[in-house]
Amino acid sequence: MAAHNIAGEEKEVDLSAFPSGIYTNTEIAWVGLNETQVREKFGDVKVGTFPYTGLRRVMTIGQNDGFVKIIAEGKYGRVVGMEIIGAGVREIIHEGVLAIKEEFYSRGIGRCNSRSSYPSRVHKRGSKKMLWECL
Repeated sequence: MAAHNIAGEEKEVDLSAFPSGIYTNTEIAWVGLNETQVREKFGDVKVGTFPYTGLRRVMTIGQNDGFVKIIAEGKYGRVVGMEIIGAGVREIIHEGVLAIKEEFYSRGIGRCNSRSSYPSRVHKRGSKKMLWECL
């Protein structure tokens, strides 16, 4: 970004989909807006959560503490935030970045297939739970 600006191009960093994380045991990662920010900006909010305990793979390796929370604006269900706590979240938060950056809707995440049940499957399950709770 700095090189572009030095070269005379006016570029700005888009921090709306910039992932953050805390590398503790258990890991924490988030991207986008939290529930409070979504309520302030959009009024209505949809939230889907899914616990790691719902995944067979994490149970077999003994790392079943955690969950995914997908946050969408309430009118259309466009994903605007994601929070994940659990093992391996630094490898899967990028799906939240992609969802926010490309303006995915919660239904779209729910239709995506994941190769394994650990840990990336939590996105799909969290999205589907959001849809079920909102019906």
